[in-house]
Amino acid sequence: MGDFRRDPSHDFLTARQGMWHYARRMPAAYVEVDPRGVIRQSTKIRVVDDPRKVHARRTAQKINEEMETFWRASLGG
Repeated sequence: MGDFRRDPSHDFLTARQGMWHYARRMPAAYVEVDPRGVIRQSTKIRVVDDPRKVHARRTAQKINEEMETFWRASLGG
């Protein structure tokens, strides 16, 4: 299982309708506990306010940590 939190190239950010969104494909190990194919969640940070993704990256990292914690707990680990 890859731990993307330490690799800054994996920030899981995409720009959608002028906002930064966390977007990540569901890791295969967790498909049985969370059937969504792609996880998408708004960071509520506008691209124009954070063009270099400084704040959005921190928010996406927090979302990612929460998702991974949820998935691990759902598997009983």
